[in-house]
Amino acid sequence: MALWSDTLRLLSENSLQDWIFGHGIGSFRYHFEIFTNTSEASTSIYHVFPHNVFFQIIFENGLIGFSIIFGGIAWLLLSLWRGYSRLRDKNDRNLLIVTFAVFWINLVYCGLTQSFYSKFSLYPLSLICGIAFVLLEKASLNEPWHVWKLLKRFHK
Repeated sequence: MALWSDTLRLLSENSLQDWIFGHGIGSFRYHFEIFTNTSEASTSIYHVFPHNVFFQIIFENGLIGFSIIFGGIAWLLLSLWRGYSRLRDKNDRNLLIVTFAVFWINLVYCGLTQSFYSKFSLYPLSLICGIAFVLLEKASLNEPWHVWKLLKRFHK
């Protein structure tokens, strides 16, 4: 909990530009050294990330990166929610439910124990997204891509 309070203190000293654009991926470890408690510094605890995905993305990517990352994740989850009723095969529905549950398990676990950019959180997230996109294709929820193809055909 002390790590989160120090991270919040670090975030409170951000400039407007830092809030919008962030500091850059992997920059938390360099900025956090200033804000560590002296008791933690004497025990040589070295924090590479804030052990909170939300704090890490806001600090490193700013509000723009936060909006893009979590906007995409929210769109994917809402599409999966809508796709459940459109899937006809029971096995596809079960896979969708498991994918949805595994996504939340991965988000909570990696959100508290891993950096968002580590292979232990991005690899499972990419696998989950891949399965989700296949299920969305089966549920015919990729209509914006079809609209784009139609627009390109009429534009010629």
